[in-house]
Amino acid sequence: MSFSIQQPPRLLFGRGTAAEAAAGALEFGQRILVIHGRTTERSDWLVEALTAGGAEVQRYLCYAEPTLAMLEEALRWTTRFRPEVVVALGGGAVIDLGKALAAMIPAPGGGMDHLEVVGRALPLRVPPLPFIACRPPPAPGPR
Repeated sequence: MSFSIQQPPRLLFGRGTAAEAAAGALEFGQRILVIHGRTTERSDWLVEALTAGGAEVQRYLCYAEPTLAMLEEALRWTTRFRPEVVVALGGGAVIDLGKALAAMIPAPGGGMDHLEVVGRALPLRVPPLPFIACRPPPAPGPR
């Protein structure tokens, strides 16, 4: 049996690498969508770094595991902003929504066109937006 794996061109692992997210995002564009979890303040450092780098930043809250309805609402919300890059800062749900948005923002049609099993399972016809996923640095305080 043969198979292939396609992976991102750059992967960073380890403590402190999240600090490189702003510089990495700015390499792709100046209109940056930041997806974050319930605690908005945990993304302040990233938004401040992006803004200092000249970016226009919009934040979007991912409050739970993404559903199709959440994705569609996020797509409606981002229509006016037209981001050039998506950065997801958080855990699995945040990263899942960020990946979906990066793929669907430039895509014609809606989410059901591309969902497998329940949708039409159509391949993407346009490349997704650049996407950066990272975990926020640990909150300060005792461990």
